Amino acid sequence: MTNEQLAVMIQNNSDKELTYTLWKRIRALIYSKAAYYYKAHADRFKAAGTDPDDLIQEFFIAFLKAVKDFDPQKEHKFTTYLELPVRQTVHRILYGKKDPLDSAASIDAPAGSIEEIPLSERLPDENEDTQAMVLDKFQSSRLLKNIKKLSEKQKNTLHMYYFCSMSDREISQKMGVSISAARQLRRIGIMNLRKMYGKER
Repeated sequence: MTNEQLAVMIQNNSDKELTYTLWKRIRALIYSKAAYYYKAHADRFKAAGTDPDDLIQEFFIAFLKAVKDFDPQKEHKFTTYLELPVRQTVHRILYGKKDPLDSAASIDAPAGSIEEIPLSERLPDENEDTQAMVLDKFQSSRLLKNIKKLSEKQKNTLHMYYFCSMSDREISQKMGVSISAARQLRRIGIMNLRKMYGKER
């Protein structure tokens, strides 16, 4: 069974075991992307309080979004659909906000190798206001349902970070905790989400 067939089956059945199977198949690619980005922007990631394992945790969320957005009618490889959410994740961590959605990057045409294109050339126009579209796509996914199963603090932290585009500093102020505590709550929340899917490295 191909990755593309698995993605369609997951969309139709929301099967956690199939999701885990697909994750195992592509996680080497995810780890490679995480290593590439971290090496290229290590100082910025460290300043944002993100270590290599944190980045892999974040890319797991990107993987779930790629599964949701996969369109077999486009006849592109599933891994093509990883490019946009991975790029958005990096942009959000490095610049403290979501990367505006450029659907053409992942849907209308295959993306080039992430290692061959400089980050600055792959970032879309920041003036393009597509925030509402991004949030709508996230809110319609099964991810939100699983977030609701977390503890109250973890749920609130992830909701503010991923759905409200709030920074760690803003979240810490909202919750009355330190910035490091807000980051830790998000990390634990993502780890628990991975466990829900049976995905542990």
